[in-house]
Amino acid sequence: MPRRKKRLSRWKKVKAVILPVSQFLLDKFLELVEILPQPLETPYRYARRLEGWPVEYPRYRVRQELKRMKDRGWIIEAEKNGQKFLKLTEQGKMEALYQKLKRIGTRKQRNWDGKWRLAFFDIPEKGRRERDAIRWTLKSVGFHQLQKSVYIYPHEIPGEVIAYLREANLLSYIRFGRVDKMDDHDDLKKHFRLRNH
Repeated sequence: MPRRKKRLSRWKKVKAVILPVSQFLLDKFLELVEILPQPLETPYRYARRLEGWPVEYPRYRVRQELKRMKDRGWIIEAEKNGQKFLKLTEQGKMEALYQKLKRIGTRKQRNWDGKWRLAFFDIPEKGRRERDAIRWTLKSVGFHQLQKSVYIYPHEIPGEVIAYLREANLLSYIRFGRVDKMDDHDDLKKHFRLRNH
């Protein structure tokens, strides 16, 4: 095997471990707000004690990922009552929520309940950045554009969407509604691959 291909295949294996470690750590930080180790305990050793820690994550990968997270500005070391701990920064919190949003898009949805969820927003042209961020958020979890600033979704709106919009200070620009009946929705049912209700 040529050297370049060998390197690429090795990177795929490494990436397969690094990405879940990153996602796991971000989720745990988001869940716990701050990670408090026992006295003289390393962040890795504490992380191993966390509930649900996957045993396949080796120590050096976790150390590497914690260093990367610090370098990216996602976590910082802090001190409270003389005890050091790691915690998410605002940027880290947004990244953790962003990672959760990305995973929702690949999540299999349960059966359709026959109701449609609508998202409406009306942002002036000067708020283009906010408008684009709202569009991206809705599309990332599977909303479909019905009209210019109206998006539709056939399932309950995931809590992660609301959390992300709130943290990004976008929730005040958007309204959600539920429609029990809609005329001529066969094309939407086909788009979302819904079974007849």
